[in-house]
Amino acid sequence: MTAVPESAARLSPEREAEIAARAEAATPGPWGTYRDLDAVYTIQARPRTTRDGMENDGDIATLPADRTDAENYANATFVARAREDVPALLAELAVVRAERDQARERALREAADHFVRMADREPDPHGYRARVMRGAANDIRRLINGEEAPR
Repeated sequence: MTAVPESAARLSPEREAEIAARAEAATPGPWGTYRDLDAVYTIQARPRTTRDGMENDGDIATLPADRTDAENYANATFVARAREDVPALLAELAVVRAERDQARERALREAADHFVRMADREPDPHGYRARVMRGAANDIRRLINGEEAPR
């Protein structure tokens, strides 16, 4: 797995939407690669073998043979697979974010419940410490509901 550079910024909702729009607008896949006798790689839309030979739905891009064949192959494969990889990564990102949000909400609910239990165990259930704990629980619940905590 490739390490994420420290300079990489977090993916903003706007940037994610731009990526999704580009993926949606791109030629439908799958995409494949073709190498000609001059070592020029072409990314093609829906390449397939038919009774008449190889067919595709058009060229997506052509990579000039100005690098090593191995590097050109790797670049062509990367571009061709991006057609399916980018939507898959965006879908996985949505799942991971939903799981994160659910875990956050569960943790906050548990914290609020813990404060209430601690307040109930106080020798003076109406004393200062118990009121502070119940107030913290209420603030956490407001946070869960997207409300502002009173100041």
